[in-house]
Amino acid sequence: MYKAWYPVTRRWLGFRDVFLELGPDGTFTARVLVPAPPELACVQGRWVAGGGLALTAVAVERRGSVKRAV
Repeated sequence: MYKAWYPVTRRWLGFRDVFLELGPDGTFTARVLVPAPPELACVQGRWVAGGGLALTAVAVERRGSVKRAV
């Protein structure tokens, strides 16, 4: 969650600042417990564990218009 959070907010997000619900099907929901931008307040993602590792992934939609180089 922190790697999705920091580029948007430029603020620290601690372990106790997020409530994480893991689903047995490899999904998770992360709810931020501190003031957060709407796109980060509740994030859905996927997780997998094996070989001594736990891997997670989230995608956050960018808000606002995207400027393209011409």
